[in-house]
Amino acid sequence: MRKQVEFFLKAVVFSFSLLQFATSLYAAECVDLDGDCINEPPVCQLNTDRYDLTCEEETQKVLLDGSQAYDPDGDPLTFLWQESGAVLPAAYRYNFNNQPATGFLFLSYGAGPSYLPLDFTMTLQVSDGVNPPVTCALAITVEQCPVDCEGTFNGTKQFDSCGVCDGDGTGCICERQNLVPQALELDGTNKLLSVTFNQLVNLASKQQVISKKKALSLKKSSNDSYLRSWQLSWALPTESVQCGSLIECFDVATTSNSTEIQTLAGGIVLQAAKVSKLLKTTASGKKAAKLYLKLEKLQLDIESILSQRPASIGVCSSGA
Repeated sequence: MRKQVEFFLKAVVFSFSLLQFATSLYAAECVDLDGDCINEPPVCQLNTDRYDLTCEEETQKVLLDGSQAYDPDGDPLTFLWQESGAVLPAAYRYNFNNQPATGFLFLSYGAGPSYLPLDFTMTLQVSDGVNPPVTCALAITVEQCPVDCEGTFNGTKQFDSCGVCDGDGTGCICERQNLVPQALELDGTNKLLSVTFNQLVNLASKQQVISKKKALSLKKSSNDSYLRSWQLSWALPTESVQCGSLIECFDVATTSNSTEIQTLAGGIVLQAAKVSKLLKTTASGKKAAKLYLKLEKLQLDIESILSQRPASIGVCSSGA
């Protein structure tokens, strides 16, 4: 019986020694100077610390991989991905689970400002539930995305020379017609018509087929007609401008102006016919006939000039 007791005591002592040895080994790993056990913080690790992206596709998938994070004590870990730095536009969509270490960030490039280059950081927060969370960062840069003038990703439309997106370059183009030579020709022909008529009147006065008073009245009427024709000739714009849709223009009609000039010329020729008839039997009859034929020719010239006028003259804004 005594031997059995001694054997039991030896077994207890051996077991206690093993317990002390194991405790000492554990204490060497997790006991601080005060004898308290230390829980080590987790280690945050990423598969990479930077992504530099180009805009080759309208939507890109970025891998967020924190699966290499671990806890020295084997504690279970929780993970939280957060965006920091630049505020992402609404068109950039997150699509990953906040709990697993690995997820995906989907970048969808939308219209307008979201096509601008980005430089931001995704931060992984790792916690073991005991120590303060530790973090590691993933820098992400996105270059300027290629868009056309309509904001279409990888589009091909461009601004034309007028600043119109996908335009044909005609919206700000103007075609001009200089009407000064025409007005000068019309004015000169009307002046010659008046001078020729006055020559005929002077001839009639010299041959005494009309009184001096009548001659003065006829010449005054002729001069007044020319003055009115001169006013009409220069009353219209001296340049006709036709522009594309981007420039505001309006038309000035020429019909009534031309009709009045023709009427004035016709009135002078009608008076000339009466004076020429009075001179027919006089010594100046042939000369009077030549002057009358010249007046008829001048009237036809005036009608020809007026027929070359555009029916309306385009007038555009000062920017044309």
